[in-house]
Amino acid sequence: MAKKKVRQEEDDAEEEFGPPPFNEKEFYSSELELAKTTIAAALWGITIAFITAAIFALTNEFYIGLATGILAALVLKPLLDRLKIITRQLETMKWLGTFFTYFMCWVAFWVLLVNPPIMDLSPPQLRDRTPEYQELGSPIRLSVEVLENSGLSSLTAQITGPGGVQKLDGFEEVSLKFHQLSLGYNVSGEYNYIVRAEDSSGRSARLNGTLYVVPSERPTITLIAPSNGSDVALDSPIYLRVQDNALISGVYYRLDSDQEKIFLSYARGGYQSYRTDGIKDNIYKLRPNASGHRWSPGAHVIEVVAFDAAANQANQTYSFTLK
Repeated sequence: MAKKKVRQEEDDAEEEFGPPPFNEKEFYSSELELAKTTIAAALWGITIAFITAAIFALTNEFYIGLATGILAALVLKPLLDRLKIITRQLETMKWLGTFFTYFMCWVAFWVLLVNPPIMDLSPPQLRDRTPEYQELGSPIRLSVEVLENSGLSSLTAQITGPGGVQKLDGFEEVSLKFHQLSLGYNVSGEYNYIVRAEDSSGRSARLNGTLYVVPSERPTITLIAPSNGSDVALDSPIYLRVQDNALISGVYYRLDSDQEKIFLSYARGGYQSYRTDGIKDNIYKLRPNASGHRWSPGAHVIEVVAFDAAANQANQTYSFTLK
């Protein structure tokens, strides 16, 4: 009898801790309302995308369209009530999913509507890449970068210089988005230019700049540190200043009797202690331990060569002893 009583108590305990009865009707009802909510949120997002696209087309103000889309999200709950969709059973995460659906549909369709091939609401963007100083004997050019999402219909320049005013349209697309116009000037002086770009939808942009054409001169090379004829360590760089009245095209050195040209890179950042205020200088750094060009211990002679865009060249010879 005691065993039967214990077994009966165990059976009762299993029945007591079993899963609650599944309400199939309530489950399908809540899932149906959730599906209706998701579809309504997606359709509302697409509708607001058309509205914000129209606002953006009329005002060309991004923030007005953004504010419209955000405010429209606040209307979502009253809209669902108006459509008689039951939302009282929605949990916090499901509400977050509903708003996420709205925002994704709104943003995706808004971006689609305001970009080609549907609409082109943005004018071309121009970035001036023209060197300020260019040297006679070098190819005198205007260089611009053009960012445009629907294609250019025209790219022109108006140039005012010592010889008067010129209007030119012979830009060449050197690479993607990069355009150059050859000028071929043979008179030094100041040239002011206006570049104008127009896209296929009629929107335009312009930029102004000044170009100085200077006489042809050789570069100058100055040894900064260490001094000529001194001892250097393998990890001690040699600093050079290379100056020109326009553009330096390249700097290299030859080690001892070797004819191999070892090109040096312009040191853009830092080295302020080696720079001179008011002087256009370029600092170059030569490393005796450069990969593939490591110096051997002992005395060395280096010839430094610099050349500019007009093919003018300067040469200097220095000696160092690697300890």
